[in-house]
Amino acid sequence: MSPKTVEDSDLAGLKAVFGWAVSNRLLPSNPAEAIAIKLGKPKRLRSKGFTDAEAQAILKAASELQRGKETLKTFAAKRRVPWLCAYTGSRVGEMAQLRKQAFDRRTVFGF
Repeated sequence: MSPKTVEDSDLAGLKAVFGWAVSNRLLPSNPAEAIAIKLGKPKRLRSKGFTDAEAQAILKAASELQRGKETLKTFAAKRRVPWLCAYTGSRVGEMAQLRKQAFDRRTVFGF
């Protein structure tokens, strides 16, 4: 278990249970109240962005995607969203929720 899990889940649960016991006069004080866990900064295992090879693989897969049983709109999104993300730097969730009314040729392409 990570220290973060202990702090957010286990310790919070213990504090709540002991707090209930104190409020119902079963304990004189909450023994978990004074407990604190020091969390260190998480180790960065790699950079946040994709490597060039990863980005190329994603865009190649999007370009070569064959339509399955999904609707035409879903298929189009699967092909276009990765390219729009690469072009704009947006996240997938941001792109996926856009509608065609959000796109204006002058703002997207600069003319």
